[in-house]
Amino acid sequence: MLADTPLEIWTTAIGWTWYNILWDIVTSTGIVFIPFIAMLVTAWRDAYVAGGEQGAAARCVREMENKVYLALLVIIFAGLPCPLTPVSPATTQYTPTATVADPNPPTADGSNSGDTFGQSFGALKKQSADVPFWWYAVMKLSSGINQAAMAGIGSGLTGLRELQQQSGLVAIADPALRAEAIRFYNECYIPARTKFMSAEPSPVAAAAIKTHGVEDTEWIGSHAFLDDITLYPAIYAAAEIPGWPFNGGDASAADVAGEPDPPLFARPSCHTWWTASKIGIHDKLLRDAKLNGVDLVTRLKSVFAFNDTKAEDVVARSVLTNEGPAAKATPMGVGDAIAGGTRNTVNWVTASIAYAINWFVMGVVVPGLKFIQPLLLMGMYAMMGLYLILARFELEALIIGALGIFSVKFWTVLWFGVDWLDEHLIAALYPSSDYLMGRFVLTLKQLTTVADGDLAKRVILDMVILSLYIFLPALWTGMMTWAGFRVGQSLSQLTNEGAGSLRQSGSPTGLLSLKRGGGGKR
Repeated sequence: MLADTPLEIWTTAIGWTWYNILWDIVTSTGIVFIPFIAMLVTAWRDAYVAGGEQGAAARCVREMENKVYLALLVIIFAGLPCPLTPVSPATTQYTPTATVADPNPPTADGSNSGDTFGQSFGALKKQSADVPFWWYAVMKLSSGINQAAMAGIGSGLTGLRELQQQSGLVAIADPALRAEAIRFYNECYIPARTKFMSAEPSPVAAAAIKTHGVEDTEWIGSHAFLDDITLYPAIYAAAEIPGWPFNGGDASAADVAGEPDPPLFARPSCHTWWTASKIGIHDKLLRDAKLNGVDLVTRLKSVFAFNDTKAEDVVARSVLTNEGPAAKATPMGVGDAIAGGTRNTVNWVTASIAYAINWFVMGVVVPGLKFIQPLLLMGMYAMMGLYLILARFELEALIIGALGIFSVKFWTVLWFGVDWLDEHLIAALYPSSDYLMGRFVLTLKQLTTVADGDLAKRVILDMVILSLYIFLPALWTGMMTWAGFRVGQSLSQLTNEGAGSLRQSGSPTGLLSLKRGGGGKR
């Protein structure tokens, strides 16, 4: 059995387990026989009302036979749990959607789900529930149609929305690293920028700006400042940095040369402070950028074809700009230092609205709908037995129930289509990789510097995706509901016509008519 979401691995087994429990209750208490009693009473009433006609008893018997045989057929195929068609978390599999960053995602099941659902529902791993043959076939067919439809729509999504969320969540988790980054801003970036702004850029700095963009000098990891020997290489930390081994031969140690008790830690140059392997701020920021084991540098390189330097710069700036819990322990967030300047109040309000809408759509509505779907299916599975009893085991109940399950499971295909459309709309509105990273994958602080037109495009896109996520399944479900009732009416009409034929053939008048009709001409 294939599941469309990780939670469905467990809710499918839970739903049919509850179905078995409720079915045992209605059979042991005799509730399952109530529809047959209703059939008998209805047939007796019709025969009694037409009691003046001859053959009323025969008509009653034939109507009862027709309804009972159909009801027994429904019970056998859709009511009785079948041991040949069981479901369990161990045999239900879910394969995540392939993306450019992860073209071959691993398939999970109840034995190795790799998420917290497996921890919470771990006791159900080996639990198995027998499913009536009809509903098992409906689930299998629905899952197969879903997989074929999504494969036909297109595979290899880039995962831009997920990347956007991850870029907005990463932040400096270590308060010591945040304090060190603030020191670097005050002791290195401010002096270097002041010196840079006081004269024409050197040829080396101008070349770096041409390569990395005009915004290169607007953050503490500026390549222009790193490459110009008169800037970061010539500026040193104002005080010792814990964790940096002291080097008496370094230029920063000239003021303590000859002292009997040298300092414990060094005062490296700003260039070394930023670029040193493992202990440099750059490497520390990239280590903090891993969220739930996901390396954002690798994700960016696979999605945008960035080189190592470009991807690392984007990630480092995201980590510096985002406000994590550690920011509250410092007097000034590094994000404030990166943004720089005075913020226009209107831009801040507009950016906040755009950010809130994006958070509501991608952080609440979309995950919430994908969470509700498997729970809704679980409830449908669990109550299917009661539904059949209330429908008096009529044949059309099978069709309507099957369309109900299929329509809810097909929501996955509709949402997949919306995701595919979303990524193509994003690529149309933000046509280049640099423009996309500079206008779409942004934190709230970075949004305040974006032009109003780009903010409007982001808000419009989020609202369109929100409406499609909600109204497409609603429209589809409404269409399937209408189709189900139409099919049910057709089957009911067909059944009534068959009963009418039996009613006619069961009366002496009917038999006489048949004899006259079948005699032909002599």
